[in-house]
Amino acid sequence: DLSEWTLLRVMRNPLRRLVASFRHAVRTGYADGELAVRFGRDVRAADGLSLEMFLDLLEHADLERCDLHHRLQRNPVDTLGFGRIVTVDVDAQNLEEALSAFSRSHGLPEVRFDTLPRMAEFSKVHNAPPDDESAVDSLDDADLLRHRFVRSDAQRQWPGRRLAALPVVQEAARRLYAPDWAWLEAGGPPDSDRS
Repeated sequence: DLSEWTLLRVMRNPLRRLVASFRHAVRTGYADGELAVRFGRDVRAADGLSLEMFLDLLEHADLERCDLHHRLQRNPVDTLGFGRIVTVDVDAQNLEEALSAFSRSHGLPEVRFDTLPRMAEFSKVHNAPPDDESAVDSLDDADLLRHRFVRSDAQRQWPGRRLAALPVVQEAARRLYAPDWAWLEAGGPPDSDRS
């Protein structure tokens, strides 16, 4: 019986996560294998990857089982009947502060990322520099969608806000990640997902 237990669920805004996953695919090539299967040929992010191609991959992926970078943010423990669920949206809240508040409320030590060497390593690989639209400001929306970004683009300032503002990206994130949006908007699993 888990009715006395609390589940701490850390999630990302699905739109921002989609754009971040695209950047990560360009920067690391993590989706190269899935892209090759989807397009039936060798597709390497190092040679350039467009957001249009990445969205096509997502449209045809099994988002329940694909690479965790763009998989639905679900876990089998989500519906086990916890008495309380606390959801932290890392795009709307400071993760370290939210985890510290949760820890304090449960009589646990405060979370301090500066004492966790792996957090610095993780941040270096996963956190993008501040947005910079200047490299793509001459492109209209259609050209931006088809623009092939290369690894060096993803290693410097990234036009994340501009990419997230594209209507086709917003619509895709809403549709493809509807369960994630429902969870975030409800602050926990929607009623249909509760056990």
